[in-house]
Amino acid sequence: MSNPTTLPRDRRCEIVGVLLLGVAAFLFLSLATDGYAGSIQRPMPSSMKDAQNALGLPGAWVASVLTILFGRAAHLLYFMLGVWGLMLFRHRPLDRLPTRIVGLVLMCCALAGMCHVDFT
Repeated sequence: MSNPTTLPRDRRCEIVGVLLLGVAAFLFLSLATDGYAGSIQRPMPSSMKDAQNALGLPGAWVASVLTILFGRAAHLLYFMLGVWGLMLFRHRPLDRLPTRIVGLVLMCCALAGMCHVDFT
């Protein structure tokens, strides 16, 4: 007899996939509607109430931190989270998760460096 409180593996994959898609949507809206310019003199809005973001204060804070850490390469985060969410939703589990996370961080750092290369 199975335990009625235990979810089947397929349902857990779907739930985690939907959660990842939600986080990806949050990151997309935060970064796409952010008014943060990334200047050194004023790294974050003087008062976060002044931040112009579709998601308000949480979106402005997340977008500011990601922009400081990764620059324009932060947009890679929501893309990869969306792909992972779709994979899980379609019942294709993510194997080697620590390797994938380290790879994502390294790819973001490499892309951030490439965005600052001046070819002139």
